[in-house]
Amino acid sequence: MDLKIGAVQTAAIHRYGEVRRQTQKVGETRGQADKLDISRSAGLFAEALAAAKEAPPVRDARVSEVRAAVDKGAYFVNSRLVAAKILEQAGGA
Repeated sequence: MDLKIGAVQTAAIHRYGEVRRQTQKVGETRGQADKLDISRSAGLFAEALAAAKEAPPVRDARVSEVRAAVDKGAYFVNSRLVAAKILEQAGGA
């Protein structure tokens, strides 16, 4: 049986060598302590998730009622009441 080594086999052999060297490097770091870095976006996501879990439940019936009124063009907002509520919550009224 004749075995010929071509470019494909040679590339595979080189890749095997690279993987083996990388594996050895990983083995050399086993004595070090583990480290975890959490990105800023992951931290923000965790904060948002916690806030969502603490939020009051959604009143599905009221949401449906308002959505239907908006679709009919029959939902109007009193801008003075909205502004007053915003100021009240911000501590300005």
